[in-house]
Amino acid sequence: MPGSDDPLLSGVTVSQTLNAVAKLRIADHLADGATTADEVAAREGSHPQATYRLMRAAASIGLLSDEGDHRFGLTGRGHLLR
Repeated sequence: MPGSDDPLLSGVTVSQTLNAVAKLRIADHLADGATTADEVAAREGSHPQATYRLMRAAASIGLLSDEGDHRFGLTGRGHLLR
């Protein structure tokens, strides 16, 4: 059984995170500055807690920066999704 350090599993997780971030247009919502997951969820009609978890995952792979207080900003990599 593959472990959490399995490269194949890691690749799937990253690609699914990228897909969800693109579908919710998170990079576009953060273009003007750091925004909370709740604000993004309200604009997109997505579940706030799930959006927060997604944005944390995106921060863990370098797409977003965690600004504290549930606020996230775009990194250089994140700008590529615009």
